[in-house]
Parts: sequence; C-alpha cells; structure tokens
Amino acid sequence: MEIDGNALKELYQINPEINKAKRICIFGTGMNAAYIYEKMVRQGIRVDFFADKKPQSEYKIQYLNLPVLDEDELPGTDCIVIIASSFWEEIANRLINKKIFNLFIAPVETNKKIEIIKDEKYLLSIGDIILRKDIIYICCPCGLGDTLYVAALAKEYKYIYSEVKKVCLIIKEKHMGLVSLFKGVDEIIISDRIVAALHVFSTSTETWNRNNYIYGHFTSDWMEKYIMGIYTGNMISSYKKYIMHLPEECQLEHPQFQKSCDVMTQINKNTIIMMPYAVSSDTLPECFWSEIAEKLLILGYQLYTNTKDDTEKVIPGTKRLSETVDIMAQLCERCFAVISVRSGMCDILGLTNTTLLVINTEKVHSEFWNIESATDNNNIFNFDFYEDKCLNYLEKNIMMTLNGIGVENIGN
Repeated sequence: MEIDGNALKELYQINPEINKAKRICIFGTGMNAAYIYEKMVRQGIRVDFFADKKPQSEYKIQYLNLPVLDEDELPGTDCIVIIASSFWEEIANRLINKKIFNLFIAPVETNKKIEIIKDEKYLLSIGDIILRKDIIYICCPCGLGDTLYVAALAKEYKYIYSEVKKVCLIIKEKHMGLVSLFKGVDEIIISDRIVAALHVFSTSTETWNRNNYIYGHFTSDWMEKYIMGIYTGNMISSYKKYIMHLPEECQLEHPQFQKSCDVMTQINKNTIIMMPYAVSSDTLPECFWSEIAEKLLILGYQLYTNTKDDTEKVIPGTKRLSETVDIMAQLCERCFAVISVRSGMCDILGLTNTTLLVINTEKVHSEFWNIESATDNNNIFNFDFYEDKCLNYLEKNIMMTLNGIGVENIGN
C-alpha cells in the first residue's frame, strides 16, 4: 500500500481528495494535529474527530472540542485519516493492518536546527517550510495581547497595502484559539520552535522587515528609545505605526466567535469570573481574592476562577474554568463582570462587550498598556496597585465599582 506522503506537503494546499471525504479524522493530539486542524478549518473543511493510540488510558477523550477516538474505534471505510505525527510510518502500518487504507501524511517538524534563509528582499525558507513571495508572514514572538493586536490589524493591513492578498501569522501553540477569531488572518503556522527561531534571527540580525516578512513586536531600537522617552503614546497607536506601519485611523477588527461549549449555559448575568493569574503581572495575595469572593458569595453571585489548568489554585468558594481563549472570551461576555490582574486576556476582553475590572500592578500597565486605548467599550474599569499598595483600599474600590454597575440588584 503506497501512502500519500505529499497530501499536505504544500503548506497552503490541501489535497482535493480530502475536500471530498465524507468524514475526516486527524490522527494525533499534539502541535502538528492542532496546526492541521486550524489549517483545514480556515479552508472550510470540516474535521469530524481526532484519534490517538489508547487516548482513554491517558484521560484524553476530547481535543479542540472534538472527540478523540481510540485507534481501534476508527471506521475502516468512508473516512480519511490524516496522520499528524512524526511517528507516521509506525502509525500508518498499524492502521493498514486494521484495514484502514485512506491515509494521508501531514508534514511534521523535526528536531533538527531550524535554518532561516533570506535574500535582500525576502525570507525564502524556515527549516523545511518554503515561504511564498506573495504572502506577508508576521512572526508573533511575545504575549497573547501582542498576538491579538497583530491579528486584529491584519484586515486593515491588507486594505492599506492592497497588493498584499494574504497574511499568515506565525504563532505560539498556546495562542492557537485566538487567531481563528479574526477574518483578516488568512493562514497560520503554529510552532513554538519556529517562533523562537524567528525571534532569535530577527533580534540578532536586526531583520525586522522583508517584502514578505514582519517581526510582529517592537524592535530593540524602539524599546531603547521608548525607555529614553523619545517615543510616546499608547500601545495601539504604537502597534499601528511601528509594527504594522499603518496610519492612526486604521481600526481594530473585533473577534468573530464561532465555537460554543456546554459550560456556556451555566454562565449568566449572575456570574463573576475572577482572573488572578497573569504572566506579565505580579500575583496578588490569596487573601485578597478570598475576601472579595466571600463578599460576592454573600451577595448571591456564582463565582468562577479562570486557570490555565489544575496547577493553578482555585479561589475558595469558586468553581474552576479552564477553557481555550476563544471560549473564555465568550463566557466573559455572558457574565456580569470579570475581575482580573492585567494580562493578555484583558486585551481580548477589551474588544468584546465584557464588563472588565483590570488591576494594574505596574505603572506601565495604566499608561502605555492601558486597555482603554484599544477599545470603545465603556465598561472597562482600571485600578492601579503599584504605588501606595493597600489591599483594603483596592478591595473597597472594586466593590464600590460593582455596586455602581448593579450589584445591589443581585437576588432581587
């Protein structure tokens, strides 16, 4: 049996046979599988389920909101299986022995060093990936909020630079659910290794732009001048001018939600979601969150703690919420309010209709990184906690703000 190893060889072209399949399965539940899934969704191709070797034994029965089948459960007919794993030969042989023959092999990353080849005008390749000259590739090397603003400006970028037909974002694995919310983004490459390689390449060679490439964050030269006070302004005007090279009047695209989940029926205007964790902010004492939670529970709210996984503690009296970025944004829109330390998630919520109480633990958060500069949402409330630090004062102000937007009506 000859396996079609070139089915997805071209990064931006999916084999016509896959388009015509009645049911489609992606074999694998890792980075490569996530990339292929997002790629197919962007081309309007429905994926029905994932598969893996004995997923139930590893308590992994769902991935990207789709079921994960044991390979023994795979149907032998009317189903195409796209193997997204570096162990594709071993997997293919097992499936062929099970009389499953409609197999395609997705390209996978190797462990070898990623070599980046360029000429004077273009980036030509990244490792095994050949870059096209008619697509703009934007590397997003930093946090969730940074990736958000690049994605939200992609639509305007194509409008201003009308010769550009497609924009491809090169993103970290944990940002995968975010980029699919913006129609201005045509393609994505999901790879921590490639993002890291491009970051090192750009910063070490000072290659910030090519005809088909943009380094999607502030350059080291810009950072130095900002620290010296030469560059001023807010984050959005700076993203437009210095990263995407767009005029100030360009507008951010708002996220377009497509997915839903079972927990959505549990979140309503009697719910407050608390977000005590952030990569870019100091953690507040646990007693602060516990005391606020205790007062809100007395007022009749149901409370949730947003965590990345079970390694982060849940605030006493609250339930855990660990969802993908796109699902969390929708849940936050549905609830009464979100209380959060300054994080990349706050940037996303600023582009929705969420009532958001943001705790800034650094002065730069309330100045350059102020959420209010990015949104026309009037329900954004900032609380500064970096100079005269008093938890009681912070707690009092947050409760007063909640009272002002309707907390007294809870339970009525």
